[in-house]
Amino acid sequence: MVNLAATFIKSRNFVNDVQGSDFARKVVKFGSAVDNLDTSASPNHKQVADLVKDAFGADAGQVVQDPAYQSLLTNLRDSIVAIKYVQVRAPFSDQPYFRVY
Repeated sequence: MVNLAATFIKSRNFVNDVQGSDFARKVVKFGSAVDNLDTSASPNHKQVADLVKDAFGADAGQVVQDPAYQSLLTNLRDSIVAIKYVQVRAPFSDQPYFRVY
């Protein structure tokens, strides 16, 4: 399993840069917009929906159906699992693929 995780970490599907794709940049833009919301009151549905539309250029329902969203979500999950698996199974290895990038 460690070798499989290490192979994934070396692959193009491994997410080692949050700014790595156009869709990921949209996620960062959305996150920044949420961070900048007025914290004196809870945001309402319309505010959040507007932020989604501004960041992604589509409604939330369309965003989650986008293949880019599905791919990023899958690759992020797999990247986290691979990193954690390698860290737990071989925490003291000096192999270069065991470094967290």
